[in-house]
Amino acid sequence: MPDIIRFVLSNAAYGFVVGLACAGVLFFADVGGIRSLVLASDIGPAVFALFTFKMGLTCAAAQIGFACFGNGADQDRT
Repeated sequence: MPDIIRFVLSNAAYGFVVGLACAGVLFFADVGGIRSLVLASDIGPAVFALFTFKMGLTCAAAQIGFACFGNGADQDRT
């Protein structure tokens, strides 16, 4: 596998895991009453799945952006 593909996929996976963790914390802490709303709804599992997936995608995209733009930050510029 080319290095760039491995670079993007590894950073996307890391960001997705961070997004899942953030979604879990938001759900567990009941921020904004989200857990109460999801548990009270008849389509709660679908809403929770969509919420966690979208949080994962958002954090994965952000992590790829940080990794790409910060890739050359540690190089000596003389």
